[in-house]
Amino acid sequence: LNQIGMRPAFSIFFRRYIMGVGARLFGNASNRAESVDGVALGTDDWGGSSLTDHHTFVVRYAADRDRGLDMHVDECDLTFNFGLTDFDECLGGDLAFCGMFGETLYRKRHHTYKHEVGRCVVHAGKRRHSVTEVEAGERASL
Repeated sequence: LNQIGMRPAFSIFFRRYIMGVGARLFGNASNRAESVDGVALGTDDWGGSSLTDHHTFVVRYAADRDRGLDMHVDECDLTFNFGLTDFDECLGGDLAFCGMFGETLYRKRHHTYKHEVGRCVVHAGKRRHSVTEVEAGERASL
């Protein structure tokens, strides 16, 4: 999206919303919230207070083309992953999370998440993650 001229619009969104959310969830101790609605967050400082830029793109997976994405880490402090398609009509395409890169159990799968339209998953760029293979339908995220 940045390459087709939408960078200025996403830069406004980034400055108005994403930077604040990043600081509250994964920022330094003076910015980071300890809980949301009484539920402990248990997050650490993953660079959320020092976000300065974004790389915005849409990724699509389907059974007849790119089916999924192998385990990897992102080259960023935080990743904001927004669900764009109706995942009830998609079989597979879930987000699978392992540990943080450099931890003893970083290869162990900890959680699998099925996206919902309009929901955003925020995670540290150094958290290992993948997209399971799509068996039917299509999955898209921003």
